Amino acid sequence: MGQLPMSYDRKRARADADDYIDMPSTPLYEFGAGRGYTTFRYDRVRLTRDSIGIDGTTRVLVDITNTGRRAGTEVVQLYVTDNQASVSLPYIRLRGVRKVRAEPGERVTVGFGITAGRDLTLVDERLRTVVEPGTFEIKIGSSSARIHLGATLTVT
Repeated sequence: MGQLPMSYDRKRARADADDYIDMPSTPLYEFGAGRGYTTFRYDRVRLTRDSIGIDGTTRVLVDITNTGRRAGTEVVQLYVTDNQASVSLPYIRLRGVRKVRAEPGERVTVGFGITAGRDLTLVDERLRTVVEPGTFEIKIGSSSARIHLGATLTVT
């Protein structure tokens, strides 16, 4: 109550900023926060192609295992960080969400498609929507503050 508006996708310079004088600079609940009645383990993130062109596509696959004693649902989230952007971008950008239900001990493979022209674009200094060559960190997590695994994608 009364907290300043915060969001998960702060600019890089702001992501490591100090707290406000009377409150933390982080959101009370990060995007995707929530608890279920079981636990999940994230394993084996992989890209079908780890290098694509500016008009290319790839798939991100990750294994999610229900390690608890009850059936449960996990919201798996895909984030992207552009490592060489020519303009200031948010530190992480949400690019996919999948809701997964699993029985105790069950492993589920979750897939996300990444299309450069949709998921890796930015608006450059001339106000054009472009895909810039470079490396992108692909991050998989259960919330924006709980990133479990990652991979590197190169755009040529």
